Amino acid sequence: GVSAQQSLFVGDSRNDVRAAKAAAVPCVALSYGYNHGEPIASEQPALVLDDLRELVASASGLR
Repeated sequence: GVSAQQSLFVGDSRNDVRAAKAAAVPCVALSYGYNHGEPIASEQPALVLDDLRELVASASGLR
């Protein structure tokens, strides 16, 4: 019962970013996942983090 705008997808692969975009959900990507040799930033998530612990400090600026 939560809208896409009230949700946040956190993933570590290009497939995660693509799934979030298909669902119109903002996506935070973690830089250390398996991305077929490509940087996760090339998928253009809303934010890329190197450490999951940074998420709380960064999430407020995503809306």
